[in-house]
Amino acid sequence: MPKPGSCDGSIHTVLERRAKRTSTDLPTGAVNGTLVQGNVFFLGDEVSGVINFRLQHEDAPASELADVLVGWAGEATGNLSKERPRALLQVIRERDA
Repeated sequence: MPKPGSCDGSIHTVLERRAKRTSTDLPTGAVNGTLVQGNVFFLGDEVSGVINFRLQHEDAPASELADVLVGWAGEATGNLSKERPRALLQVIRERDA
């Protein structure tokens, strides 16, 4: 098994997660796999670019959304921001409308 923290380890983890998923209730589609703050660039308040697609794969977008909400809503105090998730979900609603 690859060493945890290595690129191979990350890929193995993603593929292992997918193999364990048995529910077909959630829609699936392409997800970035590494949608963390360091991989998203902004010009002002607008996203201007997203990088690092090496772990892109098919999965439930809801799973990646949950990861983004937790990763992006954290504050330095350890609390979760209420405003950031609301803003993200509002953008998704407007896009899908």
